[in-house]
Amino acid sequence: MTSTALLPLPLALALLATPDGPGKHVSIRDLPDIVRPKGRAPTTAELSIRHSPGPDRRLPGGLRITTRCEDSCCVDGLMAGDKALLAPQVDPDLRDHCANGWYERVVRVAYQDESAVSIYVAESWFYEGAAHAHNRLRCRSFDIATRKQLRLADVRPGAAAIRALAQARRLIRDTHDLHGYTPNAAGIRFRGPRTGKAAQLGLQFCAEGRDDSVDVVEIDG
Repeated sequence: MTSTALLPLPLALALLATPDGPGKHVSIRDLPDIVRPKGRAPTTAELSIRHSPGPDRRLPGGLRITTRCEDSCCVDGLMAGDKALLAPQVDPDLRDHCANGWYERVVRVAYQDESAVSIYVAESWFYEGAAHAHNRLRCRSFDIATRKQLRLADVRPGAAAIRALAQARRLIRDTHDLHGYTPNAAGIRFRGPRTGKAAQLGLQFCAEGRDDSVDVVEIDG
């Protein structure tokens, strides 16, 4: 596969683009068109419970966000035609929540161009008898042509990938307000070309919080 980092960007769709500078917090409630709980839903949940899939969200380039619901679980997926980039399926370790609680997963686009797409994956879940609901926010990126998830090593040469991840982790370690967040090779998103390097996609890590976390910290890679 041709490195996505080397592909040209004639006209990019950049949603939720972040300004230059490390350490930007993005929370579930910052995402567009998020429906938050009302009434008797667990007050710690960031996502409201859906009872039906609703229409697909059409995206440029033939992509779409589609939703599947079963029992008390509704899950967004990202599709390219009839092929899944992110399947609209409940994670196996959370499937029992469909019968004994509920689970919601919402997908929103962070960045898209003709060759790659980055998404936010927001989740809320509740297990019957628990004291409160749980939340999680992650980033994932995909090569549209191959429909494969992209990891850091797919878009940066080996040594550069190692240096970028080490630098992000050092920033976390040296910044008191960012303690508890962890950048990893899977949690990456694109954000358009760097200044002066129009042929190279700007890359950010989405450092995830520990356990129950409603946000990520976006760090330049």
